[in-house]
Amino acid sequence: MLSRTTTPGPAVPSRRTFLVASAGAALALGLATPARAQARPQEKSPFGRYGSPSARLTERTLYVHPGGLGDHTTVQAAVSAASGAGHTLVVAPGTYRETVAVGVDRTEMTWIGASGDPRDVVVVYDHANGTPKPGGGTYGTTGSATTTVQADGFTARSITFANDFLRADHPEITGTQAVAVKAQGDRSAFVGCRFLGHQDTLYADSVALGTFARQYYRDCYVEGDVDFVFGRATAVFERCHFRTLNRTDLATAPYGFVFAPSTALANPRGYLVTHGRVSSEAPDAYYKLARPWVP
Repeated sequence: MLSRTTTPGPAVPSRRTFLVASAGAALALGLATPARAQARPQEKSPFGRYGSPSARLTERTLYVHPGGLGDHTTVQAAVSAASGAGHTLVVAPGTYRETVAVGVDRTEMTWIGASGDPRDVVVVYDHANGTPKPGGGTYGTTGSATTTVQADGFTARSITFANDFLRADHPEITGTQAVAVKAQGDRSAFVGCRFLGHQDTLYADSVALGTFARQYYRDCYVEGDVDFVFGRATAVFERCHFRTLNRTDLATAPYGFVFAPSTALANPRGYLVTHGRVSSEAPDAYYKLARPWVP
C-alpha cells in the first residue's frame, strides 16, 4: 500500500548544498530522521561498534576513513583491494566524492555506514548522460552512475548514494539523466539507505536482458523528478519513502514519473512496493506514479 502526502513548495537548496549540509541542516529541511540527544559513539571511534584496523571484525573486513584512520581513504580503493568474495567495508562518516564500481567478481560484498545514520556517509559524484568524457564522447546514462554494482550478493546499510548533477549548472547539457546507483547484481539488498538525485536516481537493473536480478530495498529514501526508480530488476521496496522534487525548468504538469520499470517480457515479476509512501514538493497532479519503459 502506498500513501501520498503533499507539502507546500518552499525554496529548496541545491542538491550540492544539501549534501554538504550538517545533520542539523538536514533536519531543518525535514528530510532527516529525528536528532539523537546523546553524542554519537563515532565521535570517539570513527568506526563505531564495527572494530578498527587494529581490531578487525574479521580478516575480510576493510575500513574506509577520509582522513586516513582506516585502511583506505576512498571507497573505490577499498573495493579494489577486496579481491574475491565475502568482504565487508566499514565506511566512516564523511563525504566521498568519487565514482565507485563493484565488478562481478566482488560477490557477497557488504558496505556498512559506521554511524548507522545514512546522512553521515555520502558517496556522491556529478556525471550526467551528456557530460563530456575526457577522451571524447559522453558518459551516457549507465556511465553517469556514481556507484555501479554488478556483483551478486551485494548489501549496503546506512549509506547515502547521490548524484548532485544540476540542470541549472549545465544548460549546455541536454542529456540530464544522472544516476546515483546502478544495481545489476542478483540478491542485492539496500537497508536504511538514501538515494538522492533528479532524473534516473536509482537504476534497479540486471546485467543482461535475459538475466533476472532480484533486489530488496527496505527502509530507504529515494528522491528525484523524472523516472527516478527505473530498470529491469525484480525489486521489492518495503517501507520506503519516495519524494518527488519541484522543477524550476518546467512551468506546467506533468513533471515526470516515480517508477519506470523495464521488466523483460520473459520475467513474470517486476517492481513490488509495499507499505511505502510518496511525498512531494510539487503541486498536486504534477507527477504520475509509474509508466513502462523500454530502453
